[in-house]
Amino acid sequence: MNTATLGLMRYDAMCTAIAACEKVDEVKEIRDRARAFECYAKQALNIEAERKAGEIRLRAEKHAGRLLKEMKATGERADRNGGDRKSQSRPTTMKLTDLGITKDQSAQWQKLAEISDADFEAELQKPGPKPTAEGLLHTLRPDPKPEPLRID
Repeated sequence: MNTATLGLMRYDAMCTAIAACEKVDEVKEIRDRARAFECYAKQALNIEAERKAGEIRLRAEKHAGRLLKEMKATGERADRNGGDRKSQSRPTTMKLTDLGITKDQSAQWQKLAEISDADFEAELQKPGPKPTAEGLLHTLRPDPKPEPLRID
């Protein structure tokens, strides 16, 4: 088996592992490992490996965003201010800090989760520079442009 085939098998296995994750901490661990490998590949000047690791990281972030939204909807995650967990009726309510996630990461990942799977996949397959979360969000969800002022 050549290295390209082996690499593709590992990539597919990582994508499958991400999809199978049911908890944010599981998918965050995959995301963190992909981010570390992305840095190693960049240092080694292995552009292809860096890109694949970046894609895995983005897939993990999108899936984490979905899980974070679900946790919020089901009351498993505390509101923006954290709230008083002692007064919560559910002892499993978690704060973002419990998950090792910043507010900025949570917000960005939840925005990634709102991108359709088809659009997300299309952006990852585009040739050119390595895709980033900021680039995906800017391309697929551009900020609305303010209406020009009209002077009558």
